[in-house]
Amino acid sequence: MFLVSASLSVDTFFTIGSALMSYGFMKAKCKNVRFNLFLYYLHRYLRLTAPFAIVVLVSATLLKYMGSGPKWPLVDLNFQQPCANNWWSALLYVQNYVNVTDMCVIQSWYLNIDFQLYLISPLILYALWKYPRACLPFLVLCILLFVGVSFYVAWMYDLHAILTNFYGNRGNYGKYYYVRTHTRCAPWFIGVILGYYIFKFKQNQFRLKLKKNVVWILWGLCFGTLLACVLGGHSTLRGEEYDRWGNAFHIALVRPVWCLAVSWIILACTNDYGGPINWVLSFPIYQVLNKFTYSIYLTHETILYMITFNKKVSDYFSDFKMAYHFWGILWFSAGISYLLILMTESPILVIEKMLFGCFGKKEQTKRDVENEVDNAVFEK
Repeated sequence: MFLVSASLSVDTFFTIGSALMSYGFMKAKCKNVRFNLFLYYLHRYLRLTAPFAIVVLVSATLLKYMGSGPKWPLVDLNFQQPCANNWWSALLYVQNYVNVTDMCVIQSWYLNIDFQLYLISPLILYALWKYPRACLPFLVLCILLFVGVSFYVAWMYDLHAILTNFYGNRGNYGKYYYVRTHTRCAPWFIGVILGYYIFKFKQNQFRLKLKKNVVWILWGLCFGTLLACVLGGHSTLRGEEYDRWGNAFHIALVRPVWCLAVSWIILACTNDYGGPINWVLSFPIYQVLNKFTYSIYLTHETILYMITFNKKVSDYFSDFKMAYHFWGILWFSAGISYLLILMTESPILVIEKMLFGCFGKKEQTKRDVENEVDNAVFEK
């Protein structure tokens, strides 16, 4: 169940990403800076698209020449042809609605949802800054609405909440639920609200004063909720007889509830209630790993399929062999990702600096340039 429920980590990223975006917007507006909508969109598009475009190009042209074997034609069918035919929808981030069953770089569905929500974020963030008393209830209603939409979709198409349930047709799960913005956006709205309250706490406009026993209870509820989201409903949802109500409720609620528990972890750590958990989550190594995560995300699935479809003979599974494959694929993906970072991130920083007019001293660190580019979205 821990492996089957690994997709909940995606919703964690939705929540963290929107929380950071919301907090950054509020912090900038607090300093009385003017928001530049064009640069706001351009900055995001360039950062996402530069490495993604290279992956799309390689998938559409060179990938089919990188291996051989009886199963290798599947690479051309599943990776090369979708990118050759649908590269335009990939680079416009609309594949989750335009070419759902024939996606270029399959895992890029996350980028589609993320970018589409980013497009509407200025309207939401400005309303939250200007009219918080009206906007906060509205955002809560949006969360409830999209939870209801998820329930309706799961009910209509008889979706299975657990993908290892082999009874019935599972194809509709990805087509109608998993990659759609309107069924996956509730965690994003939770993150927007979370970022707003973190900003308020940082500005000392609100104070979170909790007794020690209350903090322990909340942490217990948090871990209990996370465990329930991973293990809950296992016995009934895997049954041979399809439980329509159980599957629909599980699909609709599990991701928002998971993100509420994650929100407590973030909120507790930012208000000195994190203890050893905050210490672990604050390790400097995460700043280094952060540089690799996006590129590994873009390349890892293609590498997995290349290794699988390159095989000429049957494989035999063992714990040692699985560990060998895991670490080998991880480090190989990290190496490819490092090359992708060198080809895209540093050049894009320079291009953004030129486009945004961030001309400073010639001898600047990479961090200085990144800060200038990020701050250029907001003009004084």
